Amino acid sequence: MYKIGDTVTYGLHGKCVIVAIETKELSSGSAVFYQMRQIKNSIIPKAPSPTDPFILLPVENAREKGL
Repeated sequence: MYKIGDTVTYGLHGKCVIVAIETKELSSGSAVFYQMRQIKNSIIPKAPSPTDPFILLPVENAREKGL
């Protein structure tokens, strides 16, 4: 399992940083998600802004989804 602050590569999004791990209630029960923000420029890294769009990826199938 990854932790907040880890840098990962995710499919076509490229380099991302995990900014949160959150639990959401779904109709089928609760699920844990990685909240990731894309790192836009890997040459001059900049911390993602809270206003940047984010990606939610279920922890339980992160590997099969390419994380």
